[in-house]
Amino acid sequence: MMLRDVWLGESLNAIKIYITNSVT
Repeated sequence: MMLRDVWLGESLNAIKIYITNSVT
């Protein structure tokens, strides 16, 4: 579960950065 949680966290972080770069 911990690995899965970390993976989800990194994925959300990557998506956040991707969206931010796309918006700007």
